[in-house]
Amino acid sequence: KYRPALDAIAKALLESETLDGDDVTRLADEAMGFKAGGERKPVEADGVTIAPPPTGNGSGSAQGTPGAPPPPPAPPLRPPFTPASGD
Repeated sequence: KYRPALDAIAKALLESETLDGDDVTRLADEAMGFKAGGERKPVEADGVTIAPPPTGNGSGSAQGTPGAPPPPPAPPLRPPFTPASGD
């Protein structure tokens, strides 16, 4: 089903070796016959379209959208590397 998109991405990787997310999206959309860019609507496996999250009220609040789950905690800091002493 997605073979044209995978072939287009593979060809581009052979030519340039690196692609960013926007490049992959554009290549996949073009290969599958979709308009590149624009609004995306996630679809569940059963075909039900998922409603996009609310865009907020534009108040610029640093607290985020009311009722939204809190952001995930920051990952723990890794301790600095210390080589084995060899004792």
